[in-house]
Amino acid sequence: MKEINIKPEMGIYRVFKYLKYSPWFALSEFIDNSLQSFISKKNLSSFKRDKCIVNIKFEDRKIIIVDNAFGISENEHSRAFTAGIPPSNNKGLSEFGVGMKSAAIWFAPKWKVKTQPYESNLEFEYIFDLNEITNSNGDIKCLVSDSTTEKGFTSIELINIYNKINGKQLIRIKRNLESIYRQFIREETLEINFNNEKLSFKDPELLEDHFYTNSSKLNNKKILWKKNVNFQLTNNAVIDGFVALRKRGSLEESGLSLFRRKRLILGNYKNLYKPKEIFGLPNSIQYQRIYGELNITGIDVSHTKDDFNFGSFEDEFIEKLKDELNKEELPILSQAINYRVKEFDAESLRNVLNELNELINKLNNNIQNLIENISLNEKFIFLKSKKYFFNHIYENELSKEFIVSDSLVKFNIKKKIYNIKFGIGAVNNNFGYEVFSLRNKEKIEKNIFPFFIVVNKNYKPLLNNKFSTDSKKYLLSNLIATSISELILLSLNINNIKKDRFLENGLLDLLYKN
Repeated sequence: MKEINIKPEMGIYRVFKYLKYSPWFALSEFIDNSLQSFISKKNLSSFKRDKCIVNIKFEDRKIIIVDNAFGISENEHSRAFTAGIPPSNNKGLSEFGVGMKSAAIWFAPKWKVKTQPYESNLEFEYIFDLNEITNSNGDIKCLVSDSTTEKGFTSIELINIYNKINGKQLIRIKRNLESIYRQFIREETLEINFNNEKLSFKDPELLEDHFYTNSSKLNNKKILWKKNVNFQLTNNAVIDGFVALRKRGSLEESGLSLFRRKRLILGNYKNLYKPKEIFGLPNSIQYQRIYGELNITGIDVSHTKDDFNFGSFEDEFIEKLKDELNKEELPILSQAINYRVKEFDAESLRNVLNELNELINKLNNNIQNLIENISLNEKFIFLKSKKYFFNHIYENELSKEFIVSDSLVKFNIKKKIYNIKFGIGAVNNNFGYEVFSLRNKEKIEKNIFPFFIVVNKNYKPLLNNKFSTDSKKYLLSNLIATSISELILLSLNINNIKKDRFLENGLLDLLYKN
């Protein structure tokens, strides 16, 4: 048994609980330490490993982080547990000497560290209890034992975390970690396993199309709208990376991600950096399309490593970046502002189909209950329509003209079983959809009424690039609700505006449920 003293002023440790962290940036402090340890030693002949592997697991009120990054050398133990002592090399990902301590205490009042240095046959275990440490003179006891595991690891266990994390929060943490470490993941320096799921970053598809004016100066050829940028500020800070245009606009996933030392600092998942001078307002086209990754050297970061300390240089940074994006050899900004999608291409159709499938699956679980709660008995009908006949189409002909969804909406009304297929294609009207009676040349099943609803791929609002992806999903939901409502009421010979609205609103309510 041995002891190390971590005493500066013990009160500083209690302050860490109140830092303005987010869970993903707090977890990043541990990953930074692992990754920097790996980078520092990976080229040593005796320490060969292909990549740094970090496993993160959430268990009720506990978080466990385990790496293979060669362990913490015994001569580094005192510094690792003492707040405010930076590492000897502070040019890497670990630089302030507070990351592990501040993040651990932000998460939990008690935590345990096990480490087995690669060069040692000993395993060291420290238990940090905030109340005990601050009420004592700052001594942490260490249990030393012979190693029984693979050499070179560190395990951190955060015990009784203050706030239980689950559901959507876990998803947000995953997406953010993928975003923060995307450059290391791409180059296969780092592997993060989150609750046994290997994380990967999905790069957006970039726009490849003609210049919006079709001008001869860009040879009227399809262009990949991605521009490498490299410039310097008056304080000698260097900015390099790329700015591009997304193939599909997105309010949440457009914007800039700013990195230092290949680790994201500003512009994480769903919170990308969007200066108004470049992106305009949220309803603008460029706001939804501009995307980029920029590495910044020579600008300090906050101690939580989630922001740059630009000071007065941010205005200069934005202005120079804007100038780069306006240069005539590839006018990214001009293209972003003026470009419009001119056709509903195959990829767009597949995206709409995916949205269709998602929305249909939402309906199937709840539509029968909705219909049973809506009175469709004739005694409540104010006006009965003339017999309505739907145009028909044969089932074996669908795939020739339309992209057909595999999903199916099913329900029954008055012993009639409705089977509704959906698809995408051109129809002979300017409306958003058309409803067909679906026929089978080989068989007719009694009491089963198959229909086919096709979303019009030439429907102008779906083609309108001013609409965001979320707006188009909203529009698609409305088309589905309106078409099903129309199908039900017309097939029952019901012409009643109130019932139409009631049914349509009920369907929309199901579609918009999380």
